[in-house]
Amino acid sequence: METKGYITASDLFSLLAARDKIIILDIRRKQAYDEYHLSGAVHIDADGALDYLEGASESTEIPVIVVSDLDEPASTLSGDIGYKGYNSFYLKGGMEEGWFKLVRHIRIHEQK
Repeated sequence: METKGYITASDLFSLLAARDKIIILDIRRKQAYDEYHLSGAVHIDADGALDYLEGASESTEIPVIVVSDLDEPASTLSGDIGYKGYNSFYLKGGMEEGWFKLVRHIRIHEQK
């Protein structure tokens, strides 16, 4: 099974708001993770992601969201995870062009 593709920031926001069971793997630099990370995210080195999932996941059907600064490293890891049978996605646009862009958009509209 290959990666299921990407998830948009707004779709991820909806999953988080609904408190759906998901696993978020944040593969950014530790400093970036420490400065800000998504609620429930686990900071992990990309090389250790599969080992982590094998020990943590109750089911390969639980969505695994890979978060990075850029699409490429996250999409590659998501593909590897999907190949192992997990329901995997990567955050399209990463944190900067995906998540933070959504947050800025929400804040602008809240101020109006």
